Amino acid sequence: MDALQPYHFYLFIAIGAVLYKVCRLSQYESTAPRDKGVAWMGRGKEWGFSYLLAKIRSASNTKQSMMDVYYKFSKIGQSIVLPFPFGRPQVILPTSSTRWIITQPDNVLSPAPIHNEIGQPVYAFGSERLRGDHTIYTILRRDLNKNLANITSDISEEISDAIDEHFGYSTEWTPIQLDKAIREVVTRAVSRMMVGKLLCRYKDYNLNSRRVTWTIMPCAFSTGAFPEWIKPYTSKLTMFVVHRYIRRCSAYLAPMFRNRINEYETLQKEAMSTDKLPNDFITWAVKDALDRNEDQNGLIKLLIGRFFLVNFAAVETSTRSIVSTFYDLLTFPPSADFAKGVQEEAISVLRKSGPVVKDDVNGLVRIDSAIKESLRFQNIFVALQRQVTAPKGTTTDTGLYLPYGSRICISAIGVHNDSDFWVDAGRYDPLRHIRSVDRHPEETNGHAQNSTSPAVHAQSLTSASECYMPFGLGRHSCPGRMFAADQMKLIIGHVFEKYEIKYVGEPRKDISITPDLDKDIVIRRRPETMPGKGYDDSW
Repeated sequence: MDALQPYHFYLFIAIGAVLYKVCRLSQYESTAPRDKGVAWMGRGKEWGFSYLLAKIRSASNTKQSMMDVYYKFSKIGQSIVLPFPFGRPQVILPTSSTRWIITQPDNVLSPAPIHNEIGQPVYAFGSERLRGDHTIYTILRRDLNKNLANITSDISEEISDAIDEHFGYSTEWTPIQLDKAIREVVTRAVSRMMVGKLLCRYKDYNLNSRRVTWTIMPCAFSTGAFPEWIKPYTSKLTMFVVHRYIRRCSAYLAPMFRNRINEYETLQKEAMSTDKLPNDFITWAVKDALDRNEDQNGLIKLLIGRFFLVNFAAVETSTRSIVSTFYDLLTFPPSADFAKGVQEEAISVLRKSGPVVKDDVNGLVRIDSAIKESLRFQNIFVALQRQVTAPKGTTTDTGLYLPYGSRICISAIGVHNDSDFWVDAGRYDPLRHIRSVDRHPEETNGHAQNSTSPAVHAQSLTSASECYMPFGLGRHSCPGRMFAADQMKLIIGHVFEKYEIKYVGEPRKDISITPDLDKDIVIRRRPETMPGKGYDDSW
């Protein structure tokens, strides 16, 4: 065990950052609309302190309070300002403004300033060239999505092997720390795509890779507490912990990037095909950088920064979504029979002779529907977050003027729980998205022809509409969602195929009650999937 754990050092940084932020709570009020007709959520008439108190109150926002705001304002075409405890206020625009938001150019509205503030990539990874860098979106859309079918068998193999290791072989009912086990499996699956088979199974690399994902957000929060001009100095302290783990991972990654650069340049000089290079993110990132003749001074550090931006997003979002899906499937009473159907589907599709291919993953329709319903059901308050980048501000489709620096969004929790869009919206229904395929044959390419009618929605997990936005919508939607969806389906499928799994805690009567997944989930290995029982998953 390390002598210095991240949480020891971190406590001091976090406390200092919070105190500093408290002193600047009035910051950014000027970025909100000055129109007196625009309401503020939780803001009273306390003389001189109304903004500060509104920010404090916003920390206690609940699903119900956000739904009340949705029906009182967003749904009827009005905007409202949502204060954030530590950050700029967000203007929740009416749902009718969704199309306007996603069609604005980046020099008017952009998510980039928000991403830069949340992750602080320049200071986390030590490369000024990461400021405003969007290269990873191009790589994921072009290379990952193009190669998805080619790497499906490898990802499935890695998931199956990791599940064996972290879920175990006991045929007796055994408690499992579900969040921890799923995170281990997701890390392996993502690493297989990022660095290939050999390094993705190296425990020291995986441990430090996970530590980067654990610590980067708190470190970024601490860094963001300080003014921009002083961050080059304060970040050496606030980013100390994450820098430590990045250096450890870089001991493995830097030689890989250097070797891949040399291999790629050699193949090009000899006029040979570069297709023989490993089909992973390392290769895709190197090819992209060299094909665009990027300056090789500091290139390795830049590539490692891009690497971790992808790695962090892939591990964190997938882990949360998979755990939530298990949680919903196992704790909502109506889902009991559906879970049996998921098991049957997983066994039918995944227990086969030969490697799992993309068509097999596409056949996991029950799991696809269950994940999609869990994403709809999660308490994601807002979506389509953008910042006004036009120096003179901009005016919305409803006539509201937004000054430069304003942040806007749509109420995701509202549209995801609106009965005008979803039949029986308050009920978790894992079959919902399977039934809609038969109910609405007019849907094409995963997009509904009429997205304002009840239950008319995109069919698959990765499709988006104006009433289903877990992955965003428009050109800034999540570029890695295809990989994430396949990975989530394979992990849930392999678990159900190999294990019996059940929830043994108190019945879930209220969606706001979260069970203790570290002790209330038990599993046991299916005897027929034990090694030596004629079961072969070594593909």
